[in-house]
Amino acid sequence: DISAIEAGKREIVKAPLNIDTLIRSTIRTARTLAGTKPLDISANLPDNMPSLIIDERALTQIVNNLLSNAVKFTEPNGRIDIIVGLQGDNLEIQVIDTGRGIPADKLAIVTLPFSQVHTNPHLAEHGTGLGLAIVKSLTDLSGGTLEIESDVDVGTRITVTLPVTAAAAADISSAEPPAR
Repeated sequence: DISAIEAGKREIVKAPLNIDTLIRSTIRTARTLAGTKPLDISANLPDNMPSLIIDERALTQIVNNLLSNAVKFTEPNGRIDIIVGLQGDNLEIQVIDTGRGIPADKLAIVTLPFSQVHTNPHLAEHGTGLGLAIVKSLTDLSGGTLEIESDVDVGTRITVTLPVTAAAAADISSAEPPAR
């Protein structure tokens, strides 16, 4: 994915999408990843979230990678929350965990390909170090922003903001005027 994005071969294809359905599906995937590790994983979405014009594949990858990291780095009996909302013309997704956290001196490198914060084999999780790099690349490609806040032994909050259009508004604005 990163190679395709960097080579300009990964395009953003926007179409109407029910965000609620996508988020609930990614949470089921995260719970499967957690297996028998007891984690409290929950979602907070507005009741009246409209269908949005957005790239489903990119958004699915972003949310799956964020939740996967949260599952990996949150200790048993920890908590993972995903908060979704609209802020003007932007979709804001926050994944907040009570995991190990990221040291302040490592925040600048965690979105680089193959970077891993923990080099201690007893703390490091199996993985390629590509999850946040893919999130960053897809967020950038979509014209969005990525913000990471973290405290060691407290947890991490990652906020992805992506430009969107409500599907109903897109239908109205692209409709041809009536013939006279």
